[in-house]
Parts: sequence; C-alpha cells; structure tokens
Amino acid sequence: MKTALLADLHIGVKRDDLTYFESQRRFFTEQLVPELNRKGVTDIWILGDVFDTRNSVTLHAINRVIDLFKNILNGFDIRIIVGNHDMFYNTDLGVNSLRILSLLPNVKVYEKAVTETIDGKKILFQPWIVDYADPNILNGSWDYAFMHADIIGFDVGGGRPSEHGLLAANVLDHVYTTYTGHYHTKVTRNYEGGKSITYLGAPYQITRVDRDGQRGYYVLDVGTGDIEFVENSVSIRFTKHTYPNADRSLIAGNVVDLDIPPEYYDQIKKVSDYVNELEKLKPAYPVNINYLTEESEVDDLDTNDLNLVNLFTKYMEQYNTKVDKKKIFDSFMELYNSYKEQA
Repeated sequence: MKTALLADLHIGVKRDDLTYFESQRRFFTEQLVPELNRKGVTDIWILGDVFDTRNSVTLHAINRVIDLFKNILNGFDIRIIVGNHDMFYNTDLGVNSLRILSLLPNVKVYEKAVTETIDGKKILFQPWIVDYADPNILNGSWDYAFMHADIIGFDVGGGRPSEHGLLAANVLDHVYTTYTGHYHTKVTRNYEGGKSITYLGAPYQITRVDRDGQRGYYVLDVGTGDIEFVENSVSIRFTKHTYPNADRSLIAGNVVDLDIPPEYYDQIKKVSDYVNELEKLKPAYPVNINYLTEESEVDDLDTNDLNLVNLFTKYMEQYNTKVDKKKIFDSFMELYNSYKEQA
C-alpha cells in the first residue's frame, strides 16, 4: 500500500491568524488532495502536532481542524499519532486534543505505542515520549517506526542540533526505517546496513527560521520502502529582499522582509514608494521593513535618527502635497502618542 506522510500541521499557529490558516488550507485543497487522488493514494499518516497550542485550543482552531478532516480529507483513511502540541499535560498522552478527531469513522488516533503489521511489515506507531529515561522505549524490533520524537543531533531549527531525547544508535538498534515528526526541517540520514532516520519536516514554512527550506509531504510505498518527496507549491513562503533589488517574482502571496542598507536611510520617500509598488503585488502581509546597520558605521550613526518620528519627519520633507504638512504631522503625533499610551 501507498500512504502519504505528514507531520506538524500546527493548525491555529500565529494566534489563529486567518491569512496563514487559509495558506495551510490551500495546501490541502489545491495540492495534497488532488495529487493523492491522481496517484490513487487513499491513506494519510500524520506524525503528530495537528494543533499548535497545547493547552488552550481555540474554537476557531477546533472548527478549522474538524472541517479539514471531516470535509476535505474525508475520502482518506487517516492515522494520527499524538504529538507534544496535541497534549494538555507534559506527562499524560491521554488528555489530548486529537480525541475529537477519533470520533470520525475514517480517523484512528494513537495515544500509546502500538505495533501493527501492514504489507508484511512490522510497524511501530510511537506517539510523543513523555519519559526518555523509560527503559521500555523501543523494547523490540520493527521494520518501520512512525514517531513524534526528539532524537539527539538532528536540526531542531535554524541549524541548532538537539541535545535531548533518543540516541540515534538506540533507534537504529531496534528499527530499520524511521520516520518522525517534531522538528520542522526535513532531513534524512542514512546509516550502515541501509537503515535510515527521516524527519519529515512541516508541510509548509511556519516561521522565518524556515526561510529557504523545502517543505511538503511524502508518499511511501510501505511494501517496497520506496519514498517520494513532493514540495509544497501553494503555501506562504518567508522571503527576504534588499532594497532596491527585491525579487518581484517572490512577492505575491508570501511574507516579505525588505532590508534597507544604510546608504539609503535618507531616501525615505523613494523607499516608501518602492514599498508601495511591492504592496501592489499582493504579499500575504504588509511588507516588513528592516533598516540595516553596519559595524563600520555604528560609531557615526545616531540611532535616534532611526526612530519612527524622525523617519516620518524625513518622509514628509520629501513628500509633495498641497495639504498642510503641519496638520498631517500633528495627526501623526496624536496617533503615535495614543499608541504609546496603550503599549
């Protein structure tokens, strides 16, 4: 049988931000479901962290997840293992947000380690491990393990290696092929004898740490072990640009960070016009502007010149309008002071 492998959906991330959720939803409606239907794949295995917030799942997130599994993924047989973000307590998998999904007839949730035989392969479904000192962890041998786990030495994000969890050597002693969720960077490490450990990564970029990283899903042939990675081509990506050379092909629908080098500090109006041009290309959110500094210029740079009031003042000096600039500035200061009082 063939199954799609996913992990770390994190529905409800960014405080239930609707724009980002719609980006997540597009991945399922515009890419995953149509592609799996074309390939004849009817199973989906999700390796933990369906929800983002572990102990205060909002009604918005609950309704979005129910809609996703009941109405969008209803044509698939789904297995989900409990991830750490799906749990209420740190030490008890039994109180988890996935129980609402287990009520659906096509969804099976694993709240504890379970061994099954599929296509003649002995398979371990291992949810989040609450005690890595437990001697009974991986007490057996399997062809496959599907987990949500910390494994020491793998990238937790931003190139930082994990320092806690299972030793890779211990996993390899018991499992031939391991697929796991939890870290959002996809990576496969191959070992002697054809053994391997793969972090699936999240199906889409979630934070700026994910910038430039591939995200998507896998299709696994359980019987043969053949595995295919399919990159997400529809969800929001985090992009970084430098004024005045932004890559306009990467603006629409994405998060856009625009760095302003020091030599352009005095071109407030030109920078503003440039940003307005980028905004017309419809990024996912307003362009985020970042004024850069250089070590060689730090001593000469008056950081007060970079505060919001001074930037607005310089902008107004370069802005041509028939409206009384003093009235515009006074309105700005009223709004600015009001914001400071609430901050």
